[in-house]
Amino acid sequence: MRPMIKSVPLPGFSLMNQYSQRIDYLDCYQVEIRTQEDLSVDQIATRFFTYSPGWVRGLLRFRNLLMKPFGVKGGDLQNQQAPLSPYKPGDKAVIFTVISRNEEEIVTGEPDKHLDFWTSIRWEKPSGMGKPGYVYSSTLVHYNNPWGKLYFFPVKPFHQLIVRTLMKKLARDLSSGKD
Repeated sequence: MRPMIKSVPLPGFSLMNQYSQRIDYLDCYQVEIRTQEDLSVDQIATRFFTYSPGWVRGLLRFRNLLMKPFGVKGGDLQNQQAPLSPYKPGDKAVIFTVISRNEEEIVTGEPDKHLDFWTSIRWEKPSGMGKPGYVYSSTLVHYNNPWGKLYFFPVKPFHQLIVRTLMKKLARDLSSGKD
């Protein structure tokens, strides 16, 4: 079955709502997951950010190289295992710093001089045997100055493509039982 990625409104129960008073950009995507594994949100977030195609990692390296002279923070999507204990605020969840969390959702983010952004992964476990679960990926962006808006303008379409790609890969991998 081909994963269907849906653009959905930010759920009212999302932790991201505490950051929503400063929105210049918002997206939220949802994908259905059918898996027999009992997964934590930490495992879902780790898989989401690390099991990325080579072209995504290449784009990120290119972006880091271009933006380094301007003092924009960078990061790298390296494959890693989910932590043995849950991520805590202040931990790095692969590439971004954990800001807040609960059992279903991890919010990460990076404040920068040009813009602040928050991204979350939410895992709604299946409600019963044979039922699907749902992963939500949300992103909020706030521009701190005109440079932030200028920076995000060419990044936005790539961001949307990358998130959709990562969600499809996650759904395929979990549905096929891959680690």
